[in-house]
Amino acid sequence: MDPNHLSKSFLAFDKWIHDHTVLLKSLRIIFDFLGLFLAISVYISSATVNLPLVLCGIFIVIFSEITFQLLNFFGFLAIDASKHAFLETHYLENRIYYEGNIPILEIKETDAYKIGYAHGLLMAPYIFKMLSRTRLCAHIFGILHFKQIKKSLPEIKKNIPSEYLKELEGLIQGMNDWDSSNSWVYSSPITLDEVLMFQLVPDMAHLTLSNLPLGGCTVLVDRDPSDHSICIGRHLDWPSFGTYGGHTLLIRRKKTVSIGVPGLIGDLTVINKDLFLCLNVCSPRLRVDRIETDKIPSTFLLRYLAENFSSVSDLKEAALKNHLPISLVPFHANAADKESAITLHFRQKSNSELGTVVRTMKERRTVEPFATFNNHHPTETTETHLLFFAEERALAAKEQFAKYAKSTPLERLSHTLEELPINNHFTIHHIIYDPATLDLYLSFDNSFAASKPHQKLSLTHFFS
Repeated sequence: MDPNHLSKSFLAFDKWIHDHTVLLKSLRIIFDFLGLFLAISVYISSATVNLPLVLCGIFIVIFSEITFQLLNFFGFLAIDASKHAFLETHYLENRIYYEGNIPILEIKETDAYKIGYAHGLLMAPYIFKMLSRTRLCAHIFGILHFKQIKKSLPEIKKNIPSEYLKELEGLIQGMNDWDSSNSWVYSSPITLDEVLMFQLVPDMAHLTLSNLPLGGCTVLVDRDPSDHSICIGRHLDWPSFGTYGGHTLLIRRKKTVSIGVPGLIGDLTVINKDLFLCLNVCSPRLRVDRIETDKIPSTFLLRYLAENFSSVSDLKEAALKNHLPISLVPFHANAADKESAITLHFRQKSNSELGTVVRTMKERRTVEPFATFNNHHPTETTETHLLFFAEERALAAKEQFAKYAKSTPLERLSHTLEELPINNHFTIHHIIYDPATLDLYLSFDNSFAASKPHQKLSLTHFFS
């Protein structure tokens, strides 16, 4: 059977489950009541205990609960964004609050350690949950190379900017202080190595997940032919473990707004007043035992770019002159402002393992996306290693752009990003951003995030 047909059939069935979450929740309740009824009815109706009937009832309840929890754990079930995942609270001037149904962690501290401490104290229960889920999946499924990468942590730490390390130290102290005050049983304090491993998940994904039949991140940049304005569409595709998508939040710092998850000091998607940046995992070229540890992890590098550059032209010039830090593993950094867009393909140049390929959005008369998936780019025009269903996603994007050629960029991106397999089981953040107006359109879920209605948020007051 054609593997493409097989993957589409699975996605269609997968999405059916996602779209019928309410039905599945109702069936869970029905089967639980049925099982309990069978288990206790024999005591009510007869003095003689019918053991097979009791066992049958118990089995139905256990089967119902295990099935539901597994569906939830692996991200099959949709979340309801109106049921807020975070408790609104504050610490000094720092707070977690909602605008509509979008959670925002506002950090007003300026000292790196205090920034981390406020983050850790306010987000501790959610970070602990995500760390435990990540560790569990890493051990059960043998993914992410936790054991191998742990040996390299002392060297990796040396190349993380000192202010980010101080922020991590503050995060850990905030988490441990929350744990000692709120947990019934105070567990051993969390360590820097444990939290640092969490920051390295995208880098470890380069070595592991790109060999698995998963969806992958998609970035599409559209230009309006009439006024040449730019609009960016972005999907973050990542195994949710039943929690990542539902705990999406905006982290508002002094100069940037990051769209990520609690506990992540580096950035996956980040916006400053003039520039939008996001990363894509790249298809593998390195083995875990051959990582050069004197380089900077990808999420920290993306944050560094957001804090030090305010235009595509300046970022492009720095890349071409080799003035940017070198990443720990190959990855794609996408950047766009209101005039242009580029993708920096770190460590992918054909004649240099450390070189960066710079791909620039060109002026086009036809409506076509400037697209980045997860392929390896040895040159500006060549791409290899078509993994994460990249070829299918590229074809779907091209077809949708042609279909909605007369629509606005916002409408065109919205329709395109909703299409399977661009929108898939691992899509947990769906973002459309207009850098001219600073309007952000966001939806999130533990899967198929683009199927949810957009929530619009103006970032104008964030940068005023």
